[in-house]
Amino acid sequence: MKRPFLIIILLLTVAETWSQSSASASNPKPVLVNAQAEGARQTTTFEYTGLLINRTRTRTGQAFYELFNQQWNATQNAKNYMIVIEEVPGSGRSSQVAIWVNEEKLTTQALQDKTDYLKQLAGYLIPFIQQHILQNKQAGYELY
Repeated sequence: MKRPFLIIILLLTVAETWSQSSASASNPKPVLVNAQAEGARQTTTFEYTGLLINRTRTRTGQAFYELFNQQWNATQNAKNYMIVIEEVPGSGRSSQVAIWVNEEKLTTQALQDKTDYLKQLAGYLIPFIQQHILQNKQAGYELY
């Protein structure tokens, strides 16, 4: 029973590669040539300005993350930072949001299911986080 299934998959992959090779033959793509001498080692670096990671679980946490993301504007010349917004359970049915910057926990704040409160909380936390990133940059700390 498994063999017909495997033969169909094999035929589909062969047909797909044949169609891609015939399409590339009719429309050739430019090829980049490395101009360095043989034996020379080429290093590439990936540089990003920052990451904003969502680890929320509830509808209120998602709403906070969306509001935070809309208001977030990285400070000028800030590079290589990672902000994690993590939702943690609170007492009872409540939840809290923990803010991590470069693997350092900055604060934990309670969440309420009110849009105005979430906007104010995001507006309060953004300057605090921006100041922390600038202080780390001046001190020479970067995330690698």
